[in-house]
Amino acid sequence: MPSRATADQGRVTSSPRGVRSVRDLNSPPVMRSMDGRIRHRSRMIHRPMPAGLDALPSRLRERAHYCGLGGVPALLIEKDERPRPFLLWLHGRTADKETDPGRYLRCIRSGINVCAVDLPGHGERFDAQSQTAAAAMTVITTMAEELKGVLVDLTRRGSFDLSRSAIGGMSGGGMAAICALTGQHPFRAAILEAACGAWLDAERASTLRWPAALADIAQHDPATHLDGWREIPILAVHARGDRRVPFDAQMAFLNLLRDRYEHPEAIEVFALDHTGAADEHVGFGKQSATVKAREVAFLTEHLQ
Repeated sequence: MPSRATADQGRVTSSPRGVRSVRDLNSPPVMRSMDGRIRHRSRMIHRPMPAGLDALPSRLRERAHYCGLGGVPALLIEKDERPRPFLLWLHGRTADKETDPGRYLRCIRSGINVCAVDLPGHGERFDAQSQTAAAAMTVITTMAEELKGVLVDLTRRGSFDLSRSAIGGMSGGGMAAICALTGQHPFRAAILEAACGAWLDAERASTLRWPAALADIAQHDPATHLDGWREIPILAVHARGDRRVPFDAQMAFLNLLRDRYEHPEAIEVFALDHTGAADEHVGFGKQSATVKAREVAFLTEHLQ
C-alpha cells in the first residue's frame, strides 16, 4: 500500500533516491561489478572517476556538460542559451552530482536550469576518508565555503540568472546549503531534503554520530549563526521517522527561523510517514515522484 502523506502545519514531505552508502572499507571480499563500482560484500563504493554523461537519461545528455566552477566539479544542465532561473543542487554524502537525474529532468521541462556540484571528496574528487561519518562536518562546512567560488564563476555564464536562483540539497548537501544561507548569498528560495540546521540538537539525539566534541559542533552549528540569515521561502522535506537526521531537530531549527521571519508562512514543511526508504532517510520511497513534483512547483512559484 502506498505511503500516506500527512500534513505538518498545513504542509506535507519527501526526498530523492539513489544515495549510495560507503561502509566497511576494509572488509573483504572485494568484487568489481559490471558498472565499474567496487563491491564490499553487499555494499558499494564509488570509484574515483566521474559517472559520465552516459549515466544520464538521453533527454538530458544533449543539454548537459561538465565544467569546473571555482575549482569544484560541476554538472550544468541548460534548457537553452537564454538567461533562465536555476537550481544549485548539492547531493547527499556518499553520492555524487549525477545522482537523481529525474530531478534535473523535471527542472528543465519547467524552464529551470540546474547546476549540480560534487561535495568535497565525492564524485570526480573521490576520497574514501571523506565518505565516513568522521569527515561529515568538514565536508559540509568546506562545501559551504566553496559555493562562493562556484557562484562567482556562474556569473560568467549568461544562461544562469543569479537574480532568479535557488539552492537545494539532500542530507549533508542540505546541511551545506543551510550553512551557506547563514551568510551573504543571492538565492531567492531553498529546498532542504532530510537536512538539519540544529546540529547540537541532532547530536544529542544520537543520530548524526559525528565524532567531534560538542564545542566543535557548536562552533559550526547553523542554529547559533542566524544573525545573517535573510528571509527567503523554504521548502523543508523530511520523513518523520528519519533515523539518521531527526525530524524533530530540523523542526526545532525551522521554528527558530519562523520566529525571525516577518512572514513565517514562507517556511513550508513537507513531511512523510512510513516511506519505506532505508532508515526513512535515503530517498522517500514511493513518494519520491510526488515530492519532486512539489519541489518543481515550489521553484516555479518563487523563481519564474
